[in-house]
Parts: sequence; structure tokens; C-alpha cells
Amino acid sequence: GIMRKKAWAEAKPIYGGDDKEWFYFDSAGNALNRSGVYKINGNFYAFGEPVEAASPMLTGFVSLELPNGSDVLTDALGATALRPQRMTLAQWMNNVSEDVYYFDETPGDCIGALLKNTDITVNFLDNTCQIHIDATGRIANGYDASVKKYYRNGILMKASKDLGYEAIQVREYDVSKYVLLSADGTAVTEGIVSDNDGSYYCVNEGSIYKADASMLAPAEVITAFSQGADSIKIEANVYSVVVQNRSDNLFWIVLEKK
Repeated sequence: GIMRKKAWAEAKPIYGGDDKEWFYFDSAGNALNRSGVYKINGNFYAFGEPVEAASPMLTGFVSLELPNGSDVLTDALGATALRPQRMTLAQWMNNVSEDVYYFDETPGDCIGALLKNTDITVNFLDNTCQIHIDATGRIANGYDASVKKYYRNGILMKASKDLGYEAIQVREYDVSKYVLLSADGTAVTEGIVSDNDGSYYCVNEGSIYKADASMLAPAEVITAFSQGADSIKIEANVYSVVVQNRSDNLFWIVLEKK
């Protein structure tokens, strides 16, 4: 047959099956035979473990084994295809590492190429979600300042629709903290908002203060607190405004009758 050089070839897997796989041949006519990521004609492609001395190209969500501290894709020591449609959402959120990238599954000239800045619909065993892919091609994690939203393993973090706003724990740069999120996932970074349950939140310099709906006059209390008051008069009674730390940067405001 004709020797292929710097070219792709499609073939059925040697171990059987109807789905064809793609292989790449280098300038010497040898098939790539190491699991990892290669840059070919300006695009990044992932390849799995070699079978009969040839590594198949991987598509979809791919977990990369990157050396500690490296974000250079071609440094990857290995690549493994993931199948989120065989997972529950909880398994995806809790068991998948952050070093997961997305390689185009769409048939055509760009199949297998790293995709960036896109959303992929995934049908988990128990849910259907959008997975956000960031500007590096990786599943989004942490804060995206351009849209003021937080992601975890590509899933948008947001408050429940019933509440409207919710303080949710996140990890950023390996530090645990709370952020106040709306039902569409927008992060509140300053000011006062109320949820649909009647509780009020004040966000100031990264700290979140909550006046629960069950307390007296939560709207008046949170306003007084935001203005620096340490006491407030409600229905002829004077109360001290006390701040209690619940966890990390989340605080609750309570009243103590003087």
C-alpha cells in the first residue's frame, strides 16, 4: 500500500467494532504511538493508549495527565476519553478532575480538534446540563470575570429558582469561600439584595452578611448594618446588631435586646 506521511488515516479498530478511528502518521510514515496531546497543523489533538503500535485519536471529553504545575497540553503524559453520558451528575461533579478538555466530536474536517469557548449539552444518567468549555479548551472551573459567574467542572453554579439568591460555597485557587449567586448564576459582588424567602444579604469587600427572614425587620436591620450602625430601634425596643461567623466569609446578623 501507499506509505502515508504527515497524514491522517481512518480505519476500523483492530480489536473489532463498527466505529472507525482516526490515526496520524508522522513525517517518517510512522503512526503516532504515545498517549497524550500533539499539535498538528496548528490544532491540538488527543490520542489514547496505542493498540498494535498505533494510538487512536480521541474525541469528546478527555482527561489529561498533566505534570504538576503544567498547563501545556503537549506536556500531557497520557489521555483518557470520558463518557459523561454513563455518569450521574454527582459522579461528574465529585469524581472528575479539573484537567478535562473537550475535543470536537462533530464529523468533518475539524473532528478531534481542541474546542474553546463553547457550551456542550451532556445527557447524564439523571440530568441534562450544559458544560462550559473555557478559553483554554478545559472544562470551566472557578470565576469567569467576563460574565461574573462561577463554574465547577463546567457546570454553572447558581441559586435555586425558588430562592432567587443563595450563598454557595466554592473553591478558588484552592481556597474555600462563599459567593452570593443569583438564579441565573450571576455573582453579587457588592450591595444589598433580598431572596424570595424574605432574607436579606449584604455583600461588602468579599464578605457576605445575611439577615434571615425569621428575624425582626430584616430589611431595616441589613440597611442599618450596611451603614455602620451597631444598634437599631424596632417597635420601641433597642437591639444590638451582632455579627456571627458561620463559615469562611459567610456571616449572619442577629439581634440582641439591650
